Amino acid sequence: MEVFAHSNGEDVAQWQLLQDHCKGVAELSEAGAMRQKTDASHVSSLASGQIAARWRETGDRPLIAHVDPNDQNRTESLTEHLLAVQVEAQKFGNRFGCGEIAKFLGGIHDFGKAAQNVQDYLWSAAGECSEEETEEEVNEQKNSRKRGPDHSSAGGQFSERALSGLGLLLAYAVTGHHGGMPDGISPKASLEKRLKKMLPDWEVTAHKELPAGLFEYDRVAICREATPFLSNGGGYSLAFLTRMLFSCLVDADFITTERFMNRERADERESIAGREFASLQARLDAHFEKLAAKVLASGTADSPVNVIREEVRADCVSAASLPPGLFTLTVPTGGGKTLSSMAFALRHAAAHGLDRVIYVIPYTSIIEQNAKVFRDVFGYDIVLEYHGNVDYEAGEPRMRFLAENWDAPIIVTTSVQFFESLHANRASSCRKLHNLARSVIILDEAQSLPIDLLKPCLRSLDELVCRYGASVALCTATQPAVLAGQLAKGGLTGGTLGCREIIPAERHLHERLRRVVAERLPGKVSDADLLELAAEHPSALVIVNTRRHAREMFESARSRFPDRTVFHLSAQMCPQHRTEILSCAKRLLCLGKPCLLVSTQLIEAGVDIDFPCVFREMAGADSLSQAAGRCNREGRLSEPGRVFFFESSEKHSPPGFLATAAAKGKEVLSLEEFQDDLLAPELVTRYFELLYDSLKSNLDRLSVLSDLIPSAQPKDHDSFLVYKFRTLGERFRLISEPSISVFIPYGKEGRRLCEELRSTYATGEQRELARKLQRYAVSLRGPEPRDEDGNLMAELVHDTWWVLSNVEQYYDKDFGVCKQAKTDLLNV
Repeated sequence: MEVFAHSNGEDVAQWQLLQDHCKGVAELSEAGAMRQKTDASHVSSLASGQIAARWRETGDRPLIAHVDPNDQNRTESLTEHLLAVQVEAQKFGNRFGCGEIAKFLGGIHDFGKAAQNVQDYLWSAAGECSEEETEEEVNEQKNSRKRGPDHSSAGGQFSERALSGLGLLLAYAVTGHHGGMPDGISPKASLEKRLKKMLPDWEVTAHKELPAGLFEYDRVAICREATPFLSNGGGYSLAFLTRMLFSCLVDADFITTERFMNRERADERESIAGREFASLQARLDAHFEKLAAKVLASGTADSPVNVIREEVRADCVSAASLPPGLFTLTVPTGGGKTLSSMAFALRHAAAHGLDRVIYVIPYTSIIEQNAKVFRDVFGYDIVLEYHGNVDYEAGEPRMRFLAENWDAPIIVTTSVQFFESLHANRASSCRKLHNLARSVIILDEAQSLPIDLLKPCLRSLDELVCRYGASVALCTATQPAVLAGQLAKGGLTGGTLGCREIIPAERHLHERLRRVVAERLPGKVSDADLLELAAEHPSALVIVNTRRHAREMFESARSRFPDRTVFHLSAQMCPQHRTEILSCAKRLLCLGKPCLLVSTQLIEAGVDIDFPCVFREMAGADSLSQAAGRCNREGRLSEPGRVFFFESSEKHSPPGFLATAAAKGKEVLSLEEFQDDLLAPELVTRYFELLYDSLKSNLDRLSVLSDLIPSAQPKDHDSFLVYKFRTLGERFRLISEPSISVFIPYGKEGRRLCEELRSTYATGEQRELARKLQRYAVSLRGPEPRDEDGNLMAELVHDTWWVLSNVEQYYDKDFGVCKQAKTDLLNV
């Protein structure tokens, strides 16, 4: 058997064919004419109860991959399974130019099932052989159940022998196709140990029973496919490629196994309609026509805001014909970027034959809002909403299938799900990754990219653009300085085409959409003085940096202005509670009645509210700009709205990163060049440049681009063992602080749902209730919900869901969840 090796350890374009060092395998391969071949039709004909029973009694049995747990007389041959996985994996890999490599993985991944001990297990267990990673892994995990002998190490060892160098890298995917890709070297489970592991003999039986084609592969084609990844991108590109190939393998394995185990479910999956982006465009166009009719009827069609929104949509439609790559969509708040960016994405996908649109949003509060907008336009069965608050196990089957591998036309997901999946190692998380290739990816509120993992997140986006045929659009009113040339060593390149802005500069959107005048209050301002300034305006919004500060200011305002309606908004309130408060405030604003709303920064995250005056405590320039977007949002005032930035004299310093952001915001607002316009886009860009430069040693908290993977082309085969897929998968978390979700029996509906959850024992019904209760959930820090005295505040229902125990004690109508007595709120 001939294999490839690097000619000099670096120039992989000059791979050579070498004589296979494993003579035993070669000899068995030459003996192919003597094999008993078992194809799919042969196995199907043998899958009767009588023959299966005879096989069990006599031991004269073919190699099988699965036994139907509901019908032990129905089996799937190993040949049938491997050939089917090959076909699916190759189809997935073709989408990014690696079909032959993915086919190779599909053909060898279950070679270990040819071993006698695995076959004995399969026939006796009558089910799937999903082994744990190693004996050590099983012993580590409490209540872990060993589900069968190791059958994946064999394929990994074969891969290492067959394709020198590259085969070692591919072995991660093969050995991890059940338990997850391991670290290369580790005191515990590792690829190194799997490759050195002594296995029961499987090769003699495999060469005798399996088709010769499974041991033959196009080495030249595999080399040609791998070369661009091996020669141009260094360690990160190799790790990324390994995950993408792993995704092809595990999704193909899941789908083909499902096809045998659950034909009804497989038929349902295969009956899902195609992506017909032209019809989705028509639905969106019809929606725009309805909106235009409403605007026309209101007599505001020629207002500056509505004229600009139409121009933004037209520019997005026009830019859709541009070649795939990296884009920015910079639209001031209120410019209609959500639906316009979708108009770009649909037409761009249709124009270039791309497969899906993935809309990535940083906050769950916005994702639910935007997903509803998209469903209203396209229908429920087109839009997959994927985040931690959605449980499709209890829902409609079609959505459950699509959620498993993101095989849907439009996916709306969170930054957490998106970026953590791109750095994961588990099969369930990585299964969807190959579907990111040749997709349109919209990053909404792109300024919210995680600072401490900024560089690996940017690198993953660049990989998708440069090597996997995806288009990425950074969509925001305040573009972060993340392009090459703005961010030292790690900015987005966009490949040969660079980055293209969708909105032409000559639109001058910032100047034309300027609906406010922003100024900075001198010195430091006390809460008392600030409230007096706010009282000079009919209605005002005050945004501060900490929950305690907002609470204190609310209490002070309520006592100072007994004749004015005062509201308070905090993340400690459940979404339903916040919605009710915002609805009341909007109603008063529409009626022209005075009100004051004191809030934390959560109101800046896509909340559609329109105050004539906004006071914002000093923060990052992006937050200042977002706060200004809540002022004169619709441009209805005869005069510009008023926005005031202030430093508080109260002792409420923002924690951690927020303090750094506030300091840089203050610094950039002091620059002479921006004194005429404190909301200029150039000011925000300068802010991000200053911020990233001050944090340049903290933009890759986990050293993803250096320590966890080799930083350059390995010079020998063993260097591939430096990869730490498992370590990175476990540690890569955008939100590092542990938190739990607690359901609040808030209002009549919240109480009813919580009571139903307590009294319901059917798992499906519990999940459906939990999904509905997301409107009544609050996220609390820590592993358990405890008050200031250490007492549990919530009841663990069905060992799964936390429900607040005593609403009267722990939930306040003004502040939400309280971890202390309500009478002592101001002492916290």
